Amino acid sequence: MQMGLRVVSVAGGRPSVTQALIREAFTLLGAIPFIGPVLAIAAWIWIIRTIQGDPLGRGTHDVMAGTRVVKG
Repeated sequence: MQMGLRVVSVAGGRPSVTQALIREAFTLLGAIPFIGPVLAIAAWIWIIRTIQGDPLGRGTHDVMAGTRVVKG
């Protein structure tokens, strides 16, 4: 909110609960004992790389969830 960004569905409306859960599912990786922190860092790196490589700036988590990040 401080950066003026929000997540919307591809159609431009509010994301559904299912879309939000899919988009944030990777955060559960950090909760896996022992290997979780490594998996979480790997997921963040993967998401950053996919955002940088996508012309619309969508990461894998956005593509899978059918969401995108917009200003405003």
